[in-house]
Amino acid sequence: MNPNVEVEKREENKKVKREQENESTRVLGRMTLILTIYIMQHMGSPSFLSPAEKTCTVQDDIPDKLTHIPEGP
Repeated sequence: MNPNVEVEKREENKKVKREQENESTRVLGRMTLILTIYIMQHMGSPSFLSPAEKTCTVQDDIPDKLTHIPEGP
């Protein structure tokens, strides 16, 4: 075979491989972005991105209910 043809084939193979790697990187980046947005919408953003709000949990309510004794009739 002609050496120039072999060099061209190798260069073409490198180009195809590079394009496939670039496409894989783009797809992975897109998936990461979508997953990040989904997590932030459904679980709230991390505290270092936005100030956390104090939310009342069931554990916060338990001591008040235990110390408050309802008056009988």
